[in-house]
Amino acid sequence: MNNSDHDSLAASAADASNLAGLTPLTGAQRIAAALSTSQTPTPGECAIAARAELEELLTPWASSQRWCLHSDNADRATTTAHIVQATEIFRSAAGSTLFLLVDIAGRLYSVPLFLQESSDGAPKSDVPVQALGTLAVSPHSHPVRVFDATEHPDGQLALLHATLGDYGASSEHHTTEHGIFQPDPCGHPALAGQFFGVPLRLKAAELPPLARSYKLTSEQSNTSVIYEFSSGSTPAGVIVKVLRLVQPGRNPDVELEALLDQSAQSEQRVVPQQYGYATLRYSEPISENSAYRNFAHRDSVPHNSASRNFAAADVLVAAEFLAGSTDAWQLITSQLLSAAGHGTNSSADLHPELTATIASIARLGTLTRAMHQQLAEQLILLDPTDTARAAQLESWKSRAEHALVLAPELRELTPAITATFERAARAHWPLLQRIHGDYHLGQVLGTATGQWRVIDFEGEPLRPLSERIQPDLALRDVAGMLRSISYAAGFAEKNGADPREMHAWERSAHKAFLESYTPLSSDPKRAADYETVLRALVLDKALYEVAYEAAYRPSWVDIPVRGVHEILQTHLS
Repeated sequence: MNNSDHDSLAASAADASNLAGLTPLTGAQRIAAALSTSQTPTPGECAIAARAELEELLTPWASSQRWCLHSDNADRATTTAHIVQATEIFRSAAGSTLFLLVDIAGRLYSVPLFLQESSDGAPKSDVPVQALGTLAVSPHSHPVRVFDATEHPDGQLALLHATLGDYGASSEHHTTEHGIFQPDPCGHPALAGQFFGVPLRLKAAELPPLARSYKLTSEQSNTSVIYEFSSGSTPAGVIVKVLRLVQPGRNPDVELEALLDQSAQSEQRVVPQQYGYATLRYSEPISENSAYRNFAHRDSVPHNSASRNFAAADVLVAAEFLAGSTDAWQLITSQLLSAAGHGTNSSADLHPELTATIASIARLGTLTRAMHQQLAEQLILLDPTDTARAAQLESWKSRAEHALVLAPELRELTPAITATFERAARAHWPLLQRIHGDYHLGQVLGTATGQWRVIDFEGEPLRPLSERIQPDLALRDVAGMLRSISYAAGFAEKNGADPREMHAWERSAHKAFLESYTPLSSDPKRAADYETVLRALVLDKALYEVAYEAAYRPSWVDIPVRGVHEILQTHLS
């Protein structure tokens, strides 16, 4: 690098330090120091020096991703991505990996990037991954190519090391065979944070040789990368999930799966083995118009004469990759379609393949009960208050009103719907506890050995984290699974299965699930009360489905509409 390159980079760093009236960038200071000692700044440091250009590059890409939550496409077209924090988590000869916190329309997102210096516009390697774009840090220096870290092999490797690293608040470097791993804040002090990797079973350096890694493409709200190791290794594979939407506090996908993993040492295994997670600590000034006031918690401390909030959020989680596994929705629906037309309309004479699905549903009921028992044993239990009952009743009625507007054919059922909810509000409720919160067939994996494993405890990402971690009715999970079973039958029917056969299977599957979940209570009166509450929860779920289908998928609305009728006409057990 010649003197003109030094001068241009230093000028770019100085320009970056003045963005939005900020005080000098620590990243720019490190670049300047590197230049004065003939050291080359890392691609990550160069990218932060060109922060405005990086934000301009990120905006159209991030806004087009499925994990970027917008109410409509117009929002996507006008939204700008703002970098709130940048931490260089991994560097090697191939490049640098940055872990960004990015504000998009008032929400914070995890955005890991892989940065690679290029010569004459060409990449250093022939990895067939499309770059998001190129940053020209100065007219006289090599440009920096920007990649989605979940797509690029070197970025994927960095995320694995970040999740299974054993570092804490110290700034000690950790050198591996692949490169240097050092959580290193880049940029303005407001961008600086601390990155903590917490290994639960083994450290990254103890992993077997990596055979391949690839990104899953089917996810909506998060992004996962699969790592498969050499044949015969233990573990055979690991899956690392980037928790995209950042909210302060312990993410239930991390917290609950870790607790259930610990319980598996003495009780039935409910979740895949957990390998580690990473937490990011970040800060943001407090002001009346700050987009981050709702994210802030913990202690406020003075910083540069401005009050600041410090928060911590889980951003990565690693678990056992169950090779050959398929989610229960795919397993059950494929079996229903395979057996379609071979049985009768009698639940006693179901086709053998349908009978086999009933047995697997029964095992799922047993697993669900184990999940709730293990969570109840380790976490807080609360008595339901009158306030909680009243709030739930109001929520039930509000959802029903919305559904009936979109599906006027159900309006004649309004008195029965209201009576069902009011009876449940008066009934005796079980203790409130931590639950899955978004439980359905798609959240359960069937392993290659025929076992069930529950995944994805995050709940609905758009709900505030403070709500998702509150104790709730475990019967809500039961209701979600019963409705998912009904949807499986409806799906099969829409794809050619005999309606009478599917109705018979649905009734048998509901019965098997509830019986294997064990009696709701040993006290007959309490059991009757709990069934009343469960009926209300199933009805509420069906009405939610009515509203969704009527608004977004009208050709499917008949499935939940039929469910509403059946719930009001029959008992669940």
